[in-house]
Amino acid sequence: MIPVTPTISAVNGDNTATVSGGGDPTCPADARCDDTVLVPLVAPQLTLTKTASATPWTVGVPASYTITVQNTGTAATTAVATITDTINAGITLGACPAAAAGQVVTCTIAAGLHRRSRFVIPVTPTISA
Repeated sequence: MIPVTPTISAVNGDNTATVSGGGDPTCPADARCDDTVLVPLVAPQLTLTKTASATPWTVGVPASYTITVQNTGTAATTAVATITDTINAGITLGACPAAAAGQVVTCTIAAGLHRRSRFVIPVTPTISA
């Protein structure tokens, strides 16, 4: 048994072993001198989408952005995921459901995301936007 740990760069867990030597002159060229094990890998795959509540926005009228992270992979996430969104100057942030520092909003998604997580970021456009 050879222990292995697949990484995200692995396309799948396929692995081939080959034997040669031992006095057998046909190995490794003969088809019986190698074998492949096919192991499907499961992994999360995150897709981010950002949409506006409506277009166009009106100066001084509250609006919002919605940020959606969807896991379209074959396994739940195994670590925390972080979204960072820099809101343009001239757009005032409302009371955020996420951490905000200046114009930067940070949303955190706990490990174990199976399907999707959604954050609504309230904003109000100003005349300088």
